[in-house]
Parts: sequence; C-alpha cells; structure tokens
Amino acid sequence: MQQLGQWPSTNGHTDTLVVTTFHNPPFTLVDPARPNHVTGYLADLMQVLAYAVGVSVVYDTDNAPGAFGLRREDGTFTGLVGKLVNKTAHVGLAPMIWSLRRQEAVDFMGKVPIAAGRRSFLVPGRPLVSMDNIGALLTPFDASVWICLVCGMLLATFLLRVTVTLTRPRSEEDDQTFGIVSSLLHIHACIVQQGWSSTPSRASSRVVTLAARVLGILIYVEYTAMLISMLTVVKTGPEVSSMEEFVARSDWSLLIRSGVAYTNDWKMSEEASLRILYERIQTGQQIKTLTPATVEQMFDPKTVTSFNRIQAFFKFGSRACDLFSLPLRSTSSPTRLSQPETGRLEPVFLVMRKHMKLKPDIDRAMQNMYQTGVIDGLFNRWFPNVTNEACSSSVEVRPLEVDDLIGILSIVPAGVVISLGVLCLEYLTAYLVKGTGTHRRRAKRDIAKHNQHQMMGFLSPAPDTDLSER
Repeated sequence: MQQLGQWPSTNGHTDTLVVTTFHNPPFTLVDPARPNHVTGYLADLMQVLAYAVGVSVVYDTDNAPGAFGLRREDGTFTGLVGKLVNKTAHVGLAPMIWSLRRQEAVDFMGKVPIAAGRRSFLVPGRPLVSMDNIGALLTPFDASVWICLVCGMLLATFLLRVTVTLTRPRSEEDDQTFGIVSSLLHIHACIVQQGWSSTPSRASSRVVTLAARVLGILIYVEYTAMLISMLTVVKTGPEVSSMEEFVARSDWSLLIRSGVAYTNDWKMSEEASLRILYERIQTGQQIKTLTPATVEQMFDPKTVTSFNRIQAFFKFGSRACDLFSLPLRSTSSPTRLSQPETGRLEPVFLVMRKHMKLKPDIDRAMQNMYQTGVIDGLFNRWFPNVTNEACSSSVEVRPLEVDDLIGILSIVPAGVVISLGVLCLEYLTAYLVKGTGTHRRRAKRDIAKHNQHQMMGFLSPAPDTDLSER
C-alpha cells in the first residue's frame, strides 16, 4: 500500500484488534464470498492505523448493513456499539455521528473526523414540463400573466363598446355591429391574431382595437418563444418540495437504513415532520428498509430516501445528479445535489471500546494522520466522484411573470388612455363643428330674411301715394 504521509510506528505492541463492521460502500466493502476480507476507505485507514500502532487486525462482518447501534429502552445497545459495549470487539469500523449517549458507551478515536456530510432526504426528479395534457399549454406564462390578459381583454371590450356608444355623431352601423358580445369577440380576434369582418369607423374605437392587436402580436411572440424553450430545454424537479409536504402524502414512503442512531433525535425534534417520521419508524408505517439489495429504490416514484450525499455519488456517479435534496420546510426552489445544500455539515468518527490500553496510542496516531493529511488523501482516493466530479449545470426555464411582461401588458392601459383622449377630441371636434354649423345656418337665415324683407319692400306700394292724382 502506498504511504500517504509520515506516521509513527510503535511496534512494541503485538495485540490483535477485533474490528466489527458491515457492508457500507465506499466506507467498507464486504465480499459475501470472503466475509472477513474488508476493503474500502475505512479499511485502508484501519490498515494505516494498525501499522502505526503496531497491531494486527481481524474483522467481524457478522452484522446487518446499517446496524450502527441504537440504545434500547433498558439501556443496552444494538449493532456495532453493542458489540463494543459487550466487549466482543475493539473497534467499530463505520462512520459514527457523535451523541451524548454514544460518548457514555464508547470512545471516539482521537476525536478526529474521518468525513463530514449532511443528513439528506433525497427524492428523484421528474420532468416538470410536458405536453401530455391541455393544461401544459398554459405553462409558458405564470398564472398572474393569464389573469392580466383576461382583465385586459375585458377592459378593451368595455372601452370598445363605450367609445362606439358615446361617439358623436353616433354611427348606427357601428352601434349595431359592436354589441357587448361582438366587441368581446372582436378583441379576442385581435389578441389571437385573427382577422375581422368589420372595423369601427371612429378613431377612438380604432385605437382600442389597435392596442389589442399590438398586444396580441407581442404576446404571441413571447408565448411561442417560451413554449419552444420549454419543449427543448428539459427541466426536472422533485414532485414534493419539502419534508413537510412529504409527510402529508399518504401514498409516499421513506427508504431508510435500520438502526441509524440519528432517528432517536427525531423523537424530540422541533420539526413536526421529523417527529412524524420517528413515529412511522416505530410502527413501520410507510417505511421501507434500505439495504444494498434495495438501494435502487431510491429512484422509485413516491419515495424519499434518508441517505448520505457522498455515498450517493459513489454509488451512482453522475446519476446522483437526478436526486434532489429536500429541505425540512418549504422553499421557493429545491436544491440539486450539485449545488450547496442547506444545513450544517456533521462530522463522523470511528469508535472503540471504552478504557482500552491502546487508547493513547490510537488517539495519537489518528491525530497525526489527520494533521499530515493522510486521512484526506485516503478519502479523496475513494470518493473521486465527490471531490472531482460535479453535476453539469442545467438551464431552467421558468414561466414568465407579470414583472417580465410589464411593458407588454401596459399596452392595453395605454391604449385606454389614448382612446379616451381621442374620444374627448372627437367630442370637442363635434361640438365645434356643431357650433360652427349652427352659426352658419343662423347667418343664412338672417340673410334670407333680410333679402325677403327687401324684396317685399320693393314690390309693395308706398302708403302715401294717391293713385287718382297720378
């Protein structure tokens, strides 16, 4: 084995350590054909440690996968911790999370972390956009955009009817053609870029239809572009967005190892979802056991898995990028494994029997291996997918919202303002034209009366004329 740094050798000891473990790749890999032959990250680390301390190692692999060790109601322990407490083994070769109960039962080797990770709840992603139902046609726009479009159509319909009714002189043909229903159909035709059989005769009414048609052109362009993007760019995401939503689903199951100690912390957790999961684990309701034979069930529909992120990458490689980490509470968007996860990193340790005579030597060797980078070197060797490989970034297409289309959606309100302004100008023009026409008719009447009076004066005889004197 290649030496990854300097470590002391205290070959004065000839003890043999019984190391109990189980199949937990890539930390430990147990070959069923060779039960006492163990490989993996922790096996390599144990080999270096045994050389440094000067001891030999024999393995006890007669353990169920995931049997880290839980404390029973009577105070006894199960799993690897139980064998250390019962003094049938010296070292528990598995990544153990620190807890006060474990600290009272076993010693943590050198108090040196061998890895760090997060307790993740992983759920497989699924395509979020498909054209397999009629509702998918609405996906390019957010619901608020569709609401604004409907409101804009109704506003334009109302204004079209009002302008047709109030314009002076009133067009009887427009009044009959553009009723309230036909006005709505006319505006709809403008929005969806269809033709129409008639056009309003007044400018204010035409401004309304022009605004609707311009809005329709721009919306049509944006909708088509977004629809193409959603069909060509695959966006995936979890069907549930948080553990709160998961526990509310009666048809979903939790896939988890048996005997994991951190489930005891869920009993008194501040998170209601974790308390519910603890109760389900006790009763076995909606719980599936995670084993090497059932690990592929992580990708089953309606399944959430309590699993270590780094082990998911080791087991599945880039396929682990299809697994999403669920937060405990609802957030705006789920986080992919390729992105930083929320929550704190939790270190894991190796444990050994209490009051071993080799404890000072083991602690000293572990601390030296940590300080010289031996532990990091072994970790990077066994976890290349975690340290070197990242999920390829994917472009996510989101529906357009009102803020994205505020300039386009403002066309109808602008058309309303312009149309009302034109309507006022039409009223003013009609008033001026009517006033001018009245003045002209009055002047003509005065002239006609004057001429008539002159003509009557010319034809009538003078009152003082005496015909006999003529």
